[in-house]
Amino acid sequence: MLFILLTCFLVGGFGGYVFAQDGEDPPMPPISPNISVDEVQPGSCGLCHLDVTDQWRVTSHASAFIDPEFQTGWAEQEFDLSCLQCHAQGLNRSTSEVAARGVNCTSCHGDDLMGHPEQDISVEDANDTCQGCHTVTSVEFAESHHVDAGMDCLSCHYAHQDGLRGESEIAQCSECHAEQITGVATHESHLSYGMTCGDCHGYVDPTIPVPPTGLGPTGHDFEAGLRACVDCHEDQETVVEGDVTASVLDGPSAARRALQLEAALDTLLIQGRNQTALSVAQGSVGGLVVGVIAVWLLTTVFGRSANTTGTGDEE
Repeated sequence: MLFILLTCFLVGGFGGYVFAQDGEDPPMPPISPNISVDEVQPGSCGLCHLDVTDQWRVTSHASAFIDPEFQTGWAEQEFDLSCLQCHAQGLNRSTSEVAARGVNCTSCHGDDLMGHPEQDISVEDANDTCQGCHTVTSVEFAESHHVDAGMDCLSCHYAHQDGLRGESEIAQCSECHAEQITGVATHESHLSYGMTCGDCHGYVDPTIPVPPTGLGPTGHDFEAGLRACVDCHEDQETVVEGDVTASVLDGPSAARRALQLEAALDTLLIQGRNQTALSVAQGSVGGLVVGVIAVWLLTTVFGRSANTTGTGDEE
């Protein structure tokens, strides 16, 4: 009996180990779950605003739901319905239905058309409208000097099409900062190497992982911090005026990234070992349970046979 229990225990443990090796990635659910979509494209708006709707149709807002990057991220979030509050229109949580996929006219302008077109549809403050979905960017922007100057999202961005209002990033910034762009040696030298304003003033630390929601920093605080300098000038020396002792900026990004990759690899290895150990333990326990049941069945069967034989001998 002990042999049976030991055999089942070992077989179950081995099976768990094999399962851990084969099952590296759990099966992913389908990209498009069963969400009833009643397509409500802005056709009625296009009757009067054809130019606007034509611009909208090719924007990232229009494809916010069908965008492959969103679909992949949404699947990783196990199709959390909260994502559809921004990537779809008119979410009904009780039925998991949406009125339309993507961001359309009513997403920003609302669906109250009473009195329109005789009366204009009011649009709330652009910053308030955009921050409903662009939460991290809005927090960054609120801390920038642009807000103090009375600017909002639409000061630089179009409402109905992607991109900036200016022909280029530098042209956009030049609308207000022309003197700083051409009159500051640091700016002129960097621009001569093909850099743009956002390379420093919109810098996003690449070592900061983007959260699962995808709502990571976008550099809209427009602060050109030291990290932006170190990322390019990691091996440059800085000399304080009047000081003959030169010091090298510590923490070169190359070494920093190497350490981070090593740490990430160690984490993955530990997670893999833990998963393997868990699978082995689960398999062993399962095998032990099977062994106990087998022993019980054998004991019961042989016990009944012995009783039957004994009764026959007495007769």
